[in-house]
Amino acid sequence: MKEFRSVRNQFLSDHFQDSYANSNSILLSFTRPTTQVDPILWLPMTCSERSRVLRWRLGWLPGGKPKECILHPGHNWSRRHVYECLSVHDRLYLPRSIEDPISFLLNLLPLHKLRPTDHHNWVVQWPILCTILHELDYYFHDECPPPPEDPGAELLSWLFEQ
Repeated sequence: MKEFRSVRNQFLSDHFQDSYANSNSILLSFTRPTTQVDPILWLPMTCSERSRVLRWRLGWLPGGKPKECILHPGHNWSRRHVYECLSVHDRLYLPRSIEDPISFLLNLLPLHKLRPTDHHNWVVQWPILCTILHELDYYFHDECPPPPEDPGAELLSWLFEQ
């Protein structure tokens, strides 16, 4: 049985790596380059935060149909427009050379508890990322977003538990 699992896991890993390397899929190119369970499925966060993160990961946020940005009439929502419209690179303190800063950070989410010395980036960037996705969700639905209540607090609490 162990040999079967080993062979199966190797097959799945090889198939994923081939698909990842040879795919024209934009969504696949923004996922983690491994076959492990994505931590966005198990890290502590509110239902709304997880929903927004998953919808971003699946390409559902902003939605699939072209829709005009309420902040910039004449421009449709797209990932590229989100970065400019909501100043994502500047707000997350990331260089513009990173093509998709939101997916970049999601790919860096911890796979296990971090050492206390490794928390400092998440303390700043995770609440900002949650706020950006919160704003995008509301703007895409033609609503003005209310201030989010303590964005990212559940993940930060988990990181700082002793």
